Amino acid sequence: MVLVDIHCHILPGIDDGSKDWDTSIKLAKAAVKDGVTHAICTPHTLNGRYTNHKDDIVWLTDLYQQKLDEAKVPLTVFPGQEVRLSGDLIDTLDNDDILFCDEDGTYMLLEFPSEDVPTYAQDTIFKIMQRGVTPIIVHPERNSRILKEPEILQGMLEQGCLVQITASSYTGIFGNKIDIHGGGIDLKFPHHENEIAQSMALNNNHLANYWMHNGHINVDGEKMSKSLGNFILAKDFIKMHDANVIKIALFKTH
Repeated sequence: MVLVDIHCHILPGIDDGSKDWDTSIKLAKAAVKDGVTHAICTPHTLNGRYTNHKDDIVWLTDLYQQKLDEAKVPLTVFPGQEVRLSGDLIDTLDNDDILFCDEDGTYMLLEFPSEDVPTYAQDTIFKIMQRGVTPIIVHPERNSRILKEPEILQGMLEQGCLVQITASSYTGIFGNKIDIHGGGIDLKFPHHENEIAQSMALNNNHLANYWMHNGHINVDGEKMSKSLGNFILAKDFIKMHDANVIKIALFKTH
């Protein structure tokens, strides 16, 4: 079975994660023990403390793979970034200094400050999606503003963003209850009802404080989905319609 860790600070000496090669090898062994087969190395960038450039991360990830192979650790690693929302993000993206979660450059890990969501977040996300990139909002359960106003995250999901939560949050290391959990309205039953039942059996409480369920976009009377193959990528949609038209439509809807 393939198990991919899409967000880890495992490269040495490049941010607040691993400090040296020995630690990076130990972390890789621990990941493999947990069943991880592939990992995207995602050091911080643009967060005011760390600015890790694309070429540097690619070089360091290649070197890390060599050391893993020499140590016979069966983990395949790929270069990536955890990108902080900032005023420099769009220019950095346009200058090809951003790494993604996939080779096609479709998905990008996007981090907010821990205490707030900047006022320009929605506009920046729209500009990112104009470029055919889907932001993955990382660990929103650790953002104080989102915890108080979960409708902020709801709006981003409706805008087309994805969400990644920290595994420790989900497994209860930070507490046995999640603040926000969501998905498509079709997952409400039985998928989410089953999760509630499992949480009640294990912890004797509901899994989440807030449940957010998104509606669907219909194409020819059917739900738009990858499995049906009737989806339209944002980058293709923008070729069909002016970006301002799409922006106005989103504002009118939300």
